Amino acid sequence: MAVGFALNPTGPRYDVLEHDIDFDTTFISKEQVSRGQDFGLPSEGLPMGTLDARRHESLEQLWLCWSALDALGICEYAAPPTRELTVEGICSLVSDHTGAPFTRGDLFWLGKVRLGLLRATNARLGFTGTEDTLPDVFFESPLEEGFLSGVAINREEFDAAVRYLLEKFEWDEDGLVDTGSVAAAVTVATQAAGRLWEGVAL
Repeated sequence: MAVGFALNPTGPRYDVLEHDIDFDTTFISKEQVSRGQDFGLPSEGLPMGTLDARRHESLEQLWLCWSALDALGICEYAAPPTRELTVEGICSLVSDHTGAPFTRGDLFWLGKVRLGLLRATNARLGFTGTEDTLPDVFFESPLEEGFLSGVAINREEFDAAVRYLLEKFEWDEDGLVDTGSVAAAVTVATQAAGRLWEGVAL
């Protein structure tokens, strides 16, 4: 969640990532953890307080899925992998509503374009890649109590996770949506939004 909140174009909002506790077998059943395998999580789950490469793929896939749900207006509090909805059910719902095929790949693509559009908007407002971090206290001051007493976020692991997501989302280190397919889709979406607002008095 720390990585998602640091990078999220809309700030520390609920549309980013599932809580780490929901993948730790110390707190939940293996059956619940197994649902996370569809999002790149290892079959044995992941303990809280970890941010190594085992978590990278799930960071990407969970965020793309939840971003798409936000764009579709589908409740994230019922979202996979730890709640009632499944990716297959969501795709069927969208397909039935629109009358057109809608796949897991389409879902993740929608999530990626939504995030790219928000990222591009932030860049136009003056935000840069220097914002893609957390205050030093998160790295330098371990938690004093609770299940993760003595744990602080590992800065090197945090930076590695950020680099992974920048590449996967096609964002550059200056805060912009990089050249490529997502940038093209963001341009189209921006132009379409501009046409919708033409002549509208704010």
